[in-house]
Amino acid sequence: MPLHKQSDMFNLPHVPSAKQLIDKAARQGSLEAKKVRSKKIDYVKKQLEAEQKRIRVVGSVVEGELKAVVENYPSYDQLNEFYKALFELRVGKDRYKKSLGRIQGSYKKVCDLKSQYIAETKKTGNSRLSKEYLGRVCSIIDRISKELDYLIEVKKTLKKFPTLKGDAPTIVVAGYPNVGKSTFMKTLTKSRVKTASYPFTTVGLLLGYKKNRYQDIQIVDSPGLLDRGMQHRNKVELQAILALSHLADVVLFLIDPMQDISPQKNLYTEVKSEFHKPVVVAVNKCDAAEEDRIKKALKEFSCKPVCFSAQNEEECGKLFEICLQKREELI
Repeated sequence: MPLHKQSDMFNLPHVPSAKQLIDKAARQGSLEAKKVRSKKIDYVKKQLEAEQKRIRVVGSVVEGELKAVVENYPSYDQLNEFYKALFELRVGKDRYKKSLGRIQGSYKKVCDLKSQYIAETKKTGNSRLSKEYLGRVCSIIDRISKELDYLIEVKKTLKKFPTLKGDAPTIVVAGYPNVGKSTFMKTLTKSRVKTASYPFTTVGLLLGYKKNRYQDIQIVDSPGLLDRGMQHRNKVELQAILALSHLADVVLFLIDPMQDISPQKNLYTEVKSEFHKPVVVAVNKCDAAEEDRIKKALKEFSCKPVCFSAQNEEECGKLFEICLQKREELI
């Protein structure tokens, strides 16, 4: 089953830069005003109608673009606990809320000014008021240019957020960097995940799915964790912590016998004690590691780890079944 699409989490609209928005509004306003001027009616009346049209179109374009941002970017307060934590880690709620608030305020101001200037144009018959309106709109947009640029970058981050199936049983694959977590998920689920022989290849949470009878089981490939205090962990590692804390029904903890076992055992002890989730321990690379290293790894863990190769589809399937049995023991 292919890697689950990660751009479905939020229905995010296009966010223009300040210059793009000003250019679009001015261009469409000019085009619509020109259409009105082509009418065969009284010249003065035609000029007035054309500039009223310009005001309406400029206002509507800006309102439409800003309203789409305000309404379609997610409300932090309505996210579940996992997404709130991930959002705070990757984006930061304070600046995000402030930026959306400023854009919403600007949207309302443009809307109010549009009504005022149309009414004033009708009252005075002054067609030059459209130029004044456009100038004020440009000033409003210029003042939120940093917010627009910021939300463009936020969109890139949000599109990488995993789209979780909230009701799907979830196995979180955890362990030290480069122990074979991504290889396991790739072999088990046929996901197109990136694998490499260097640490921290996985820099975010990746999802795959494996069918079990009539139900999809959600597999979360988490970034590697190091044996160090929580205060010293980077943002990549903290995503793994979020997955263990909020998502895991079962933790599959992988051991690499070709790496130092002591810090891996310390990390396992932390995962077991801190998150209070059922844990299945498996020693990977049993097809490649020296026999003495495999025996040492197996001896270090009293929980009788499974010995397997993450490149072997049959062995990964059996390990998957063990994880499901572990979960069912607690139901």
